[in-house]
Amino acid sequence: MSRDFREALLNYVLKNSHPGDASSVINTIDEYGWTQQALMNIGDRKGKILDAALQSRQPKTAMIVADNIIYPGAPDYVNYVRNNPHYTSTFHQSILEYNKNIRDGVEVSIRQ
Repeated sequence: MSRDFREALLNYVLKNSHPGDASSVINTIDEYGWTQQALMNIGDRKGKILDAALQSRQPKTAMIVADNIIYPGAPDYVNYVRNNPHYTSTFHQSILEYNKNIRDGVEVSIRQ
């Protein structure tokens, strides 16, 4: 994700969302993905499909697959799931697909 892209998204969110309203921020990011530049997120339309699929299975636990935890990094998330007794987490090391010199990884966490 380029710096210009991140700045454009941030500026769009600051201009079009309601400060302090997390739902407004999420909806504005989704709107940006539909109207400005494609984003790889679930959003309201695909979210309904995903919700229905999950609810039909009636899961007893939750699995979180977090990518890019080293680059650009997600230290707060990693610290939380690795130190929370309700989660069992496994780190899977990888490299960036567009630069073999940059290490990255995926953290798979299952809530017990």
